[in-house]
Amino acid sequence: MKSNKILHLNLMVASVFIVVTICGCLSYGLQFSRADTEPYNVNSTAGSSETSVSNAESTYYDKGISILSEAFDYKDHLTKEDYINKINAAINHFNKILDLNKNSILGHKGIASAYCLIPDYNKAIKEYKLILKIKSDHFETLFNLGVVYKKLNDFKNSRFYFIKAKTVADGDEKLTLLYSEEYKIILHELKNKDTGN
Repeated sequence: MKSNKILHLNLMVASVFIVVTICGCLSYGLQFSRADTEPYNVNSTAGSSETSVSNAESTYYDKGISILSEAFDYKDHLTKEDYINKINAAINHFNKILDLNKNSILGHKGIASAYCLIPDYNKAIKEYKLILKIKSDHFETLFNLGVVYKKLNDFKNSRFYFIKAKTVADGDEKLTLLYSEEYKIILHELKNKDTGN
């Protein structure tokens, strides 16, 4: 059980970092790589769609993330049309997850990541908000909304979601430690931009 919690934590961290990297919001030298994109199961309340992920959902997610990774890696070598076609192919895989389970956090998370790559941040926000309807305290989604709003220079909403993410993380000592320094830097930066300092 302890090993499963550690695996869950490591995969959640990788997934959050993927969105941060894809959205280009923070320059912590993070890499978007295939190894960071594996689906995971969350040990959370019953009713969360990540509690039990089917093999089919994992397969579609894996294929979608693989396509996103390839698009990201070869963006400079693809025509804009080919790049968008790859993103849309990934979205099709994530939509297949939603066909199997309309409340799949993985499906919505994959689509949001794809929209960040386009970039169409408003569509990404809509997907993230759908996740919050499924699980209102989903740390990764709250954090990612903070990142996306920051990218849109909407510092009020960005700070709001970072604070909500921090509140959720406060219940988990490991998450609090992992994100405390980045969180402090981000909030300090947002406060300065919001007040014009």
